[in-house]
Amino acid sequence: MRGIVREPRIALGGGRAYDALTGWRRVLYWEPGERKAAKRRYRKRLRQKTRQRLTEEI
Repeated sequence: MRGIVREPRIALGGGRAYDALTGWRRVLYWEPGERKAAKRRYRKRLRQKTRQRLTEEI
């Protein structure tokens, strides 16, 4: 099957990231930009791990 290659999930890295990326985001109150910052940190860590895996394969 061709298409988007999905990276394996990585650890969420703490309570804030867990709350921001799961269903808890609807329950908790978030300051403006707080969820976006947590998501940005998670995605940055994901890109770093993916880049690391690619360099190990080569």
